[in-house]
Amino acid sequence: VQARAEAALRKEQAVQERRELEQAIEREAGALAARCRRYLESNSSLSGALQSLGALRADLDAHLHEAEGPGGDAAQLGAAQGELEDRRWALVRSLAAVFEVVSAPCPEGGERPLAANGGGPPGGGGEERGRRDASTPPASPLKAPRARATIAGLGLEPRGPHMELPLGRGRILRLDGHELVGTALGYAAQVLQLLSQYLDVPLRYPVRPLCSRSVVCEPALAEGDYAEIRFPLFTDHSQVKQERGRGRLDIGIFLLNKDVEQLLNAAGLEAEGIGRAATLPNLHKLVHAKGVPL
Repeated sequence: VQARAEAALRKEQAVQERRELEQAIEREAGALAARCRRYLESNSSLSGALQSLGALRADLDAHLHEAEGPGGDAAQLGAAQGELEDRRWALVRSLAAVFEVVSAPCPEGGERPLAANGGGPPGGGGEERGRRDASTPPASPLKAPRARATIAGLGLEPRGPHMELPLGRGRILRLDGHELVGTALGYAAQVLQLLSQYLDVPLRYPVRPLCSRSVVCEPALAEGDYAEIRFPLFTDHSQVKQERGRGRLDIGIFLLNKDVEQLLNAAGLEAEGIGRAATLPNLHKLVHAKGVPL
């Protein structure tokens, strides 16, 4: 009897273990089926995304081909940019006509000798000269200008202490030679300011056109605030007799030449010469440039 009872118990335990094993298998099979369904759904989503990406790429290629075509956006943008450059240089050439920036070949032996100071401002200048030499690296040698230029009929070299202009009916206007030089430098400063706006090139040394009392400014810092050191583009009777006055004028012309050189370089051109003799020839070269793209 005991043996039969133990056999029945073992049989019942085996049935129970088999039932639990079948349940575990069913659970694993259900989990595996769920994973398969999720995989199939992900695969379907990925296939749809790949198809959408292919369609978007095809549309992008079509738009690029259309934009790069003769009537596309790229062609229209290029045409608009070309028209803008033409308009810019038309304005530049109009300055040459308004201010009468003209040039004539220098007579033989008529060129002024160039200073051998590495491109720095000629003349004295005291503390300003020392500050410029300390802050400005030596420039490379420049060619001498081959022509003498004028602006509004005026040059930068006084032809004498006075100049007389007939006004008609026996009247004569007597002008100081240094006043005429200041007027010519004021015209040059005005042209530079307009060129800076037309060509969208900010000047490194801002100019303040004030007719025959114009100045050029060197940016500086004073106690952490922005400041300007102003150098005159003119002289008067009292300053002509003073070395300091002449030195400050020379520094002003040097900074003005640096502005002209900056605009020439922005247009892909090179400056020629240094000092007072090179200001108007280089300005003439700039305003008569043939529409060089910036």
